[in-house]
Amino acid sequence: FADLEKSFKEYNNIAESGDYVKAAKILISLKKNVKTIQVALQDIPPLYKNLHNVFPKQIEELEDALERLESQKYKFTKNVHDLLANIDALCDTNLENIKILDLPSAKSVDSEIVVAIDEVYTLFESEYTARNRVEKKVDYWNDFLKHAEKQQHELVLELDRLEQNYVLNHNENDDTLALAAKLKKLRKEY
Repeated sequence: FADLEKSFKEYNNIAESGDYVKAAKILISLKKNVKTIQVALQDIPPLYKNLHNVFPKQIEELEDALERLESQKYKFTKNVHDLLANIDALCDTNLENIKILDLPSAKSVDSEIVVAIDEVYTLFESEYTARNRVEKKVDYWNDFLKHAEKQQHELVLELDRLEQNYVLNHNENDDTLALAAKLKKLRKEY
């Protein structure tokens, strides 16, 4: 703005002195600069609004959601803390872009921030949906595991009965113990 004011004064002085050709060149430059400022005045408010109103609310919402989901033992395929830190860094970068009136970069970074925020929302939604699908099948898998444990117990009893009358020489007892260990591990993880 200071340069624009200086150019206006220079234009005024040259026009008053009567050098209209030189004044016309300055006027063309002034018109171009004014047009650039008009465009900037249209572009800056939405970018500024995103940085100071929209994105902070979304980031706060994501941080709160992350805290709740982590307390409920959700696991994510990406490090959400790093994703949120990256979003914060992009916001800081974009604030600097606006300060120096680098509007093409500011628009580009604004779009990056939108994509990054959407990625976190999508990640949350994906994990939430996956957990709901798994929880719907919990009873089925619990029943399946109980059945397998019952069958394994009956197998141990049957092998014990057979061993009293026969010599088992194909590692049946070891195989049964291995199966028991696998079932115990599944139960623990379940």
